[in-house]
Amino acid sequence: MVKELLVVQASACLDSQWSNASEARSDARHGSSGPSMDEEEPREPKQEALNAELSDAAASDNLELVGQLMDRGADPEWQTPDIFGVTVLIRATRENRCDMVRLLLQRGARMKGRCKSRWCAIHWAAQAGNLEALKVLVEEFGADVQHRSGDGLTPLYTAYRSGPRAAAVIEYLEANEEKKK
Repeated sequence: MVKELLVVQASACLDSQWSNASEARSDARHGSSGPSMDEEEPREPKQEALNAELSDAAASDNLELVGQLMDRGADPEWQTPDIFGVTVLIRATRENRCDMVRLLLQRGARMKGRCKSRWCAIHWAAQAGNLEALKVLVEEFGADVQHRSGDGLTPLYTAYRSGPRAAAVIEYLEANEEKKK
């Protein structure tokens, strides 16, 4: 019964997120860029390029380059400029780059840094079915398996939405939730 309720709630949430993403694309096509320039901090081109390079290096698991870029001031909290706006840590987690996740967290990336859809790295790991990255977050860095996204979703809920590819993650999260009771 609980799983059926979660599926119904997940469908409603996905519909809402899809609608918001569609509206953003529609606004872009019709000349509306969303928030006015007054509301958004201007981005410095050199820093943006450095941050984008950091994000790409993290996604490709280039530990040495990530270290060098962070030494040069690249920001691990930078968000991609697409509709998802994921942080560097989220991108590494989504790609299941465990050593990269460790490095980023050791170098100051915030585990609770959120993307534009208000999810943290633990939600992305659960949604992607990336058990190894999820274990790094939980077992090595103390991520809370019941942490709620900005929309009130738990990692377990996001894993349920992913279906069979997240079966191992669901099992792991359910076992961890039982330990906390």
